[in-house]
Amino acid sequence: MAAPGGLFHFRFPVAVRPKETDMNHSKIDIPGSRKPAGPVTIRQAKRGDASRLIAMITSLAGHHGDAATVTPATLDRDIFDASACTTALVAHCGGSLLGYAALNLITHLHFGRRVMDLAHLFVEDLHRGHGVGRQLIAASVEEARRQRCTRLTVGTHPENETAQAVYRSLGFRDAPVGGTRFQLDLPETGALPDGWV
Repeated sequence: MAAPGGLFHFRFPVAVRPKETDMNHSKIDIPGSRKPAGPVTIRQAKRGDASRLIAMITSLAGHHGDAATVTPATLDRDIFDASACTTALVAHCGGSLLGYAALNLITHLHFGRRVMDLAHLFVEDLHRGHGVGRQLIAASVEEARRQRCTRLTVGTHPENETAQAVYRSLGFRDAPVGGTRFQLDLPETGALPDGWV
């Protein structure tokens, strides 16, 4: 969940076309990282990617201080099943996955539009700073447009100025975070929480 001030949105049909140098070379110097050994391609995740996706999701959760509880069954349900609610894109190079993006579709029925939320963006430490994240963002824009979305949103931690600079450089604008949101935890079976009418 994005903290106040950490939400960005990108409205279509403005084209996101980072310069080729921006796609392949970042201005960020990350000690110990290395440029991928060959060309990086972005494709939709396949069931055969599940174990690597779970490892990357677990790494991202750990980075945020969370304990991942994703399993092969929940990943299959959410990404690969006929009722999947998430689109996953992976960065692929020479038989290895370097990172992924997870996209969630949201509808704004009252405006008659679809919005895509870039819920996860992750690149393995070893390959950060070489444009893989930017390629995943650009592919996310194309996927959102393919699914007829009019906006792509993404949240960042308010102190993550590096990510904020990357999103702004790609045409994202700060989005106001308004209203108070609530949640109701739903058990898989049995009674609903106390106080439920």
